[in-house]
Amino acid sequence: MRELTGPTRWGVVSWAAAASLFHFYTAGYGVFEPRVQRSLHLLFLVPLVFVLYPFRTGSPRRRPSVWDWLWAIASFVASFYLI
Repeated sequence: MRELTGPTRWGVVSWAAAASLFHFYTAGYGVFEPRVQRSLHLLFLVPLVFVLYPFRTGSPRRRPSVWDWLWAIASFVASFYLI
């Protein structure tokens, strides 16, 4: 797992906190339609995987590479499209 610093770290922490709040909200007040619920779950969590874990062994350890950002954006767009 990467050791992020600076604005990227704060962005990832904020994104993960928003995902947690979404899951707490739906656990307490009910879920959305199943397709929307699953898509929102993937929209929050799959981009985090691409940002937090290197694309390959030669990828930088302190920051996401261009490939990591592209895959994170692609996964976000795909999940958003399903919603």
